[in-house]
Amino acid sequence: MSELRSQAETVLALSRRLLALATQGAWAGIAEAERRRTEALSQLFLIDLSDPEDRRFLTDTVENILALDAQTVALVEQERDQAAGQLRQIQLGRQGKNAYLAVRDESSY
Repeated sequence: MSELRSQAETVLALSRRLLALATQGAWAGIAEAERRRTEALSQLFLIDLSDPEDRRFLTDTVENILALDAQTVALVEQERDQAAGQLRQIQLGRQGKNAYLAVRDESSY
Protein backbone atom coordinates (compact mmCIF):
# COMPACT_ATOMS: atom_id res chain seq x y z
CA MET A 1 0.00 0.00 0.00
CA SER A 2 1.38 3.40 -0.95
CA GLU A 3 2.11 6.06 1.65
CA LEU A 4 -0.80 8.11 0.30
CA ARG A 5 -3.27 5.26 0.56
CA SER A 6 -2.07 4.30 4.01
CA GLN A 7 -2.37 7.87 5.30
CA ALA A 8 -5.75 8.34 3.60
CA GLU A 9 -7.06 5.14 5.20
CA THR A 10 -5.88 6.42 8.58
CA VAL A 11 -7.79 9.67 8.12
CA LEU A 12 -10.87 7.79 6.93
CA ALA A 13 -10.70 5.42 9.92
CA LEU A 14 -10.42 8.37 12.31
CA SER A 15 -13.40 10.03 10.60
CA ARG A 16 -15.40 6.84 11.13
CA ARG A 17 -14.26 6.85 14.75
CA LEU A 18 -15.54 10.40 15.20
CA LEU A 19 -18.93 9.40 13.83
CA ALA A 20 -19.04 6.33 16.07
CA LEU A 21 -18.20 8.43 19.13
CA ALA A 22 -20.88 10.98 18.24
CA THR A 23 -23.41 8.21 17.65
CA GLN A 24 -22.62 6.77 21.09
CA GLY A 25 -22.75 10.21 22.71
CA ALA A 26 -19.13 9.78 23.83
CA TRP A 27 -18.41 13.49 23.58
CA ALA A 28 -15.29 13.38 25.75
CA GLY A 29 -13.45 11.24 23.20
CA ILE A 30 -14.25 13.42 20.22
CA ALA A 31 -11.66 16.11 20.93
CA GLU A 32 -8.79 13.60 21.05
CA ALA A 33 -9.96 11.76 17.94
CA GLU A 34 -10.29 15.06 16.07
CA ARG A 35 -6.80 16.11 17.17
CA ARG A 36 -5.37 12.84 15.85
CA ARG A 37 -7.30 13.20 12.60
CA THR A 38 -6.10 16.78 12.10
CA GLU A 39 -2.51 15.60 12.50
CA ALA A 40 -3.07 12.78 10.01
CA LEU A 41 -4.72 15.17 7.55
CA SER A 42 -1.81 17.57 7.68
CA GLN A 43 0.54 14.68 6.85
CA LEU A 44 -1.71 13.47 4.06
CA PHE A 45 -1.48 16.68 2.09
CA LEU A 46 2.33 16.68 2.23
CA ILE A 47 2.45 13.56 0.06
CA ASP A 48 3.26 13.85 -3.65
CA LEU A 49 0.14 13.67 -5.84
CA SER A 50 1.78 13.46 -9.25
CA ASP A 51 0.14 10.12 -10.05
CA PRO A 52 -3.39 10.62 -11.50
CA GLU A 53 -4.56 7.38 -9.87
CA ASP A 54 -3.44 8.67 -6.47
CA ARG A 55 -5.31 11.93 -7.08
CA ARG A 56 -8.51 10.05 -7.96
CA PHE A 57 -8.11 7.87 -4.88
CA LEU A 58 -7.59 10.92 -2.69
CA THR A 59 -10.61 12.66 -4.24
CA ASP A 60 -12.81 9.64 -3.47
CA THR A 61 -11.42 9.41 0.05
CA VAL A 62 -12.01 13.11 0.74
CA GLU A 63 -15.61 12.76 -0.50
CA ASN A 64 -16.11 9.87 1.94
CA ILE A 65 -14.57 11.91 4.76
CA LEU A 66 -16.86 14.85 3.99
CA ALA A 67 -19.91 12.56 4.03
CA LEU A 68 -18.87 11.16 7.42
CA ASP A 69 -18.23 14.68 8.70
CA ALA A 70 -21.71 15.80 7.64
CA GLN A 71 -23.24 12.98 9.68
CA THR A 72 -21.02 13.77 12.66
CA VAL A 73 -21.83 17.48 12.51
CA ALA A 74 -25.56 16.71 12.42
CA LEU A 75 -25.24 14.63 15.60
CA VAL A 76 -23.13 17.28 17.33
CA GLU A 77 -25.64 20.00 16.41
CA GLN A 78 -28.51 17.88 17.69
CA GLU A 79 -26.71 17.36 21.01
CA ARG A 80 -25.87 21.07 21.21
CA ASP A 81 -29.52 21.98 20.67
CA GLN A 82 -30.64 19.53 23.36
CA ALA A 83 -28.08 20.91 25.80
CA ALA A 84 -29.23 24.46 25.03
CA GLY A 85 -32.83 23.44 25.71
CA GLN A 86 -31.85 21.90 29.03
CA LEU A 87 -29.91 25.02 29.96
CA ARG A 88 -32.98 27.16 29.18
CA GLN A 89 -35.07 24.94 31.44
CA ILE A 90 -32.54 25.31 34.25
CA GLN A 91 -32.52 29.08 33.81
CA LEU A 92 -36.31 29.21 33.85
CA GLY A 93 -36.32 27.10 37.00
CA ARG A 94 -33.91 29.48 38.69
CA GLN A 95 -35.98 32.47 37.64
CA GLY A 96 -39.09 30.81 39.01
CA LYS A 97 -37.35 29.98 42.28
CA ASN A 98 -36.04 33.55 42.60
CA ALA A 99 -39.50 34.98 41.88
CA TYR A 100 -41.03 32.68 44.48
CA LEU A 101 -38.42 33.64 47.07
CA ALA A 102 -38.90 37.34 46.34
CA VAL A 103 -42.68 37.08 46.77
CA ARG A 104 -42.29 34.96 49.89
CA ASP A 105 -39.82 37.43 51.41
CA GLU A 106 -42.13 40.37 50.62
CA SER A 107 -45.14 38.69 52.18
CA SER A 108 -43.24 37.93 55.38
CA TYR A 109 -42.89 41.65 56.17
